[in-house]
Amino acid sequence: MVAHFDHVIVGSSPLMLMLARRLSADGLSVMVLSRKGERGGAWRSLSLDSDMVAEAACHLIEPIPNVYPLLEQYSGERFVIQSPQPYRSLGVKLQLDYQGAANRALTLSSLLVTAAISLIQNLAGKRDPLMDIKIGKAWAALASLKAYIRGGGQVQVPVSGYATFVAKLQNAAIAAGAQFEDAELVSVEREGEHLWLDCGPLSFVCHRLEVTASVSLRDDGKRLVPMTGKPAERTSVFVQIQRDCVRKVFSYITFNGRAPLKRMCLLDVVGSDGSKVFVLIELPSSRLWRECRGDVSDYLVTAGILYADTVIEMMFERVEELAWSYPLTRHRSGNFNQVRYWNSRGNLADGIYRYRHFLSFLKTDQ
Repeated sequence: MVAHFDHVIVGSSPLMLMLARRLSADGLSVMVLSRKGERGGAWRSLSLDSDMVAEAACHLIEPIPNVYPLLEQYSGERFVIQSPQPYRSLGVKLQLDYQGAANRALTLSSLLVTAAISLIQNLAGKRDPLMDIKIGKAWAALASLKAYIRGGGQVQVPVSGYATFVAKLQNAAIAAGAQFEDAELVSVEREGEHLWLDCGPLSFVCHRLEVTASVSLRDDGKRLVPMTGKPAERTSVFVQIQRDCVRKVFSYITFNGRAPLKRMCLLDVVGSDGSKVFVLIELPSSRLWRECRGDVSDYLVTAGILYADTVIEMMFERVEELAWSYPLTRHRSGNFNQVRYWNSRGNLADGIYRYRHFLSFLKTDQ
């Protein structure tokens, strides 16, 4: 017998977990699908060894005004100011406070230019499916700059760590009535007012399909099938460093320019004894640790973050393929107008920059 649901959600990133809770709380039947072992998406945790567990990605939730109270409301997890605050490295000699006026102005300028180009393309008849996302992020950056000028806008983090935060979001969704299955979507067919979902050994029927933007669906005649779009690789490396080898205390750093790494964050590792610092380093696409280990070490020493005699010991390296897809936020494709995409890829703030409309959007567009 095939299970019927009002909504089936593909992907279990934090935004999708919030969506599951909201729809379930409104009295709708909800099923959340995610690949086995990947519940939580990039926000899931991994075991480094038999005794230690750490987050699987560098996380930073942009301080959009009032976004942290919204996350507290949905998860029940308290958010506190991150210490020290993140910063942005534009070079070994130029470092900006992440929420400082200079970095906020640079970010806003970049997003405004991107949004303007998108608008020009649309006026020229070349529709950009990401236009609403680009404009929304520019407005969010402006709000963030205003918050900083008023004396606020500091980055906050969940007090119990990101892994606990995501677990609480999932528990809240389950408590509201949402169900979860480890399954991968194979295809979608429409029959009348229903969507039939083929998930390998499992099948589901629903009225509406909610899809994370990293899972793009292609219209293949009578079916929708997942497509990878333009694939790209991302390499994440878990390393450990003796605590006394860290010259400049940090929490989160994003790197630009010619740096041999993209971002680096201090990990919240359950089971550590405190004598070592556990760090997650994200490398540029397709690069492996063995190819750039020396470059990364030299750069961090030159930038004054580590001492020259530091030994960086790799504990785990993960290379994953990302599907870069560009669907509309409110995607409509042919007769499959029951499929809605959510931009929840990567940084959670990318998915909830429109948090002001989050609740009303769900209520008015069902």
